[in-house]
Amino acid sequence: MKGNLASKALNIIVAVLGVVLVVGAMTFAGPCVHDDGSASVCHTAQIAIIAGGVAVAVLSVASLLIGNSRVVGVLSIVAAACGVFVAVAPGNAFPLCMMATMHCRLVMQPFAQFAGIAIAAVSLIAGVRALRMSS
Repeated sequence: MKGNLASKALNIIVAVLGVVLVVGAMTFAGPCVHDDGSASVCHTAQIAIIAGGVAVAVLSVASLLIGNSRVVGVLSIVAAACGVFVAVAPGNAFPLCMMATMHCRLVMQPFAQFAGIAIAAVSLIAGVRALRMSS
């Protein structure tokens, strides 16, 4: 019972990190804003970050609702992969603005990297704990 409670607590932490990632990408860590209101190059990176955060939150909530430890472990490992995607995608798979002084490079990319690595680490711990409990 004690291990199950710790696993649920880890999944709650991951869900909260996913929500923080989405809210951050939509507010203070969003893409660059042009004076004319047009979308910048880094807008696609923002969409990828939001999609990754939503996926992490949904996977974590599903892990909380499912009782099978193996399924919870697999969902947690998939959430960890989403965290790695969020950390790596901005600037690699999705372009950012060219200048190093732009908002996307100074705020959005480091925020996504920090949040993605935190999500990956906590999800991986939760996944390994759940898979160990199942065997």
